[in-house]
Amino acid sequence: MIEMFQMALEYATRRQDERLFLLGTVAIRGSDQKIVKSRNLPVMIDQDVMSGYNTRYPYPHKHSEANIIAKITPKTVIWNARGRKLDGRFAMARPCQTCETLLGYAGVEKVYYTISELEYGVMFLKSKKDDRIYQF
Repeated sequence: MIEMFQMALEYATRRQDERLFLLGTVAIRGSDQKIVKSRNLPVMIDQDVMSGYNTRYPYPHKHSEANIIAKITPKTVIWNARGRKLDGRFAMARPCQTCETLLGYAGVEKVYYTISELEYGVMFLKSKKDDRIYQF
């Protein structure tokens, strides 16, 4: 289990990003059991040259969960991991409501996500059961 979370974070570290965290997603496709990977895309920044003010647009299509949808098939299982750049520890990586809906439409059965160094959660998209929280 923890190996899949570590694989997701390792893939996320391959991109330069200004944020204080990294987010990566690894999935085992339902059709052929192949491992596919995705990561957050950098946040778009518009800079008003006159005032020097930066505006950030963290659109949901930039999330790693939404980016992996093109690579998966129904009955896929996903591992979602967030790592803090400060110390490399796991942090909360539960998909947002938009990504949860998109993953449900794509036929994803379960999403495993990091919560902290000590625990992870499981989201059951097909059965609509409540999330379960487990310790590593």
